[in-house]
Amino acid sequence: MKKYRLMLLAGMLCLLFTGCMKTQIDCGIDEAYNAYIKIDMEADLEDTDVTTADAVRASLQSLVDYYRDTLGYETQADLDSKKKTAVIHMEMIRGTQSYPEAFEQLKAMLTDEKLTPFTSVSMTHTDGTFEQGFAMQAKLNADRLLQTADIEGFPKVLKEFFQQGMKASKASLRVTLPASEVVEASGSVETQNAFASAVTDIRLDKETDFTLVTRANLADGKVLPIAARDTVDQINLRNTIIIWVLWIAAGIFALCAVIAAILLLRKRRRG
Repeated sequence: MKKYRLMLLAGMLCLLFTGCMKTQIDCGIDEAYNAYIKIDMEADLEDTDVTTADAVRASLQSLVDYYRDTLGYETQADLDSKKKTAVIHMEMIRGTQSYPEAFEQLKAMLTDEKLTPFTSVSMTHTDGTFEQGFAMQAKLNADRLLQTADIEGFPKVLKEFFQQGMKASKASLRVTLPASEVVEASGSVETQNAFASAVTDIRLDKETDFTLVTRANLADGKVLPIAARDTVDQINLRNTIIIWVLWIAAGIFALCAVIAAILLLRKRRRG
């Protein structure tokens, strides 16, 4: 079973890294405290002959069947032979009651050999009443999984299709975590409300390293969004400036009072 599972995953990566395939692996936590893994794949069959196109659709259907029937993913597929594209969507969503619980559930999913698209994953949560930390480091060694697939044993038509565009990868990894502040991230970073997403390309010719570290500030059990964190910082800065101005004003007033007292004392002595 393990070998069959690796063959399917490696087969997916073969498809994933062809020039006519777009793939996105999306995992993380959403605002409803859900942990999720989503995989979207779209094959462009515009310039592909009928035999190869049918073989690609059959491979994608086998992949969908395996993720649905064996792994428990929810799946959707549009593999109509009359269309010039073949599209599949696979997702697993597990609900929890809080962001820390969702993070632990995501960790369980991504470290489960049956479910994870990664070759290694390290995830750490730092708990706290007013501040929490979320850190994820992952590796995806597509080349190693591709070797496991034994591409030489594939049917000739599929092998040629797999090899045709391996240098032109169009695959991306997206991870989303709660965030009031992004401490470290791979690739580009997108922020929305109380979440940060790091997006990076996946390459076949080398190991893909991924990192996303966030810090979440809490108020009434809710994560302050990044914009709110900026607002809080601005308020704190303003309050600090006001305090310093008041201290300076008080100092100047005290100095003026001392000078006035000295002048008054001199005037009396002269009188």
